[in-house]
Amino acid sequence: MRLKKSVAEKSRQCEVQCQRISNLEAELAEQQRVVTSMGDVRATNEQLARSLKKERTKLDTQTTL
Repeated sequence: MRLKKSVAEKSRQCEVQCQRISNLEAELAEQQRVVTSMGDVRATNEQLARSLKKERTKLDTQTTL
């Protein structure tokens, strides 16, 4: 009888651990998506900064002329 209880307890613990792993995997996937999105935003910001610098240089050149 004790063996059955032990096996049942271990089985329950295993199910709990499996659920925790599943939750952590889902959280990791979400964090990876956010990091990827942040990288896309940073690349866009850098591109906009370069474009702005070019435009500013053009305007400075036109103003000087």
